[in-house]
Amino acid sequence: MVNNKDVRIRTIALEAIRDLGPAANIAVQTLIRLLQNEPDDILRKLAMQALDRIGAPEESDITFLRGCLRDANLDVKIQAANLIGRTGTAGRPAISSLTAAADDREPQVKIAALKAIAA
Repeated sequence: MVNNKDVRIRTIALEAIRDLGPAANIAVQTLIRLLQNEPDDILRKLAMQALDRIGAPEESDITFLRGCLRDANLDVKIQAANLIGRTGTAGRPAISSLTAAADDREPQVKIAALKAIAA
């Protein structure tokens, strides 16, 4: 459903996945693919919220999240930093990306990046 042409259906599907939290773990790769291809900022924000509620990402997802730190969408950058911070020592390869994000012009991104570095 997250691949449906109708934005309303994709929105409802993403909200449902987000609301399931950790039980939606099977949807992680689908959410990542959506984030890589979805132009709609609201849907991208919902996808990041869903990833956040699912729980700490796998170590293999760190590279993708590092790229999200450079996203044009403020919410995507903040959620990416938060998710990397939740990985603990597995997020160490992202330190250089988090350091760069700490220089972002948006204070919320700076704060999220610094918190992730400290985690």
